[in-house]
Amino acid sequence: METLERFDTELHHRIAEATHNPLLVRVMRSLLDLLSESQKRSLRIPGQGLKSVKYHTAIARKDSSGAAQAMREHLEDVLRAVTRPRGAPGKTRAAAPG
Repeated sequence: METLERFDTELHHRIAEATHNPLLVRVMRSLLDLLSESQKRSLRIPGQGLKSVKYHTAIARKDSSGAAQAMREHLEDVLRAVTRPRGAPGKTRAAAPG
């Protein structure tokens, strides 16, 4: 599990560094620190690590529309995974009344 966490974190750092934008690199570093627990929870879900790797490899194909679609799916999947109540696979938490 630790290997997947390191891979995921390193990949996000490298993507930020590839922009050659020091501000984006600092923002990404801060976000990854803040989202560390969410990342760990997500990667503990069976099959989530493989999905994450699949989504991230879309970038390596240099297919911008395919990578954009893969990242949308990845973000939606992670959101569902981390908002799902513990012990309730497949069910998501209802939004708070507003």
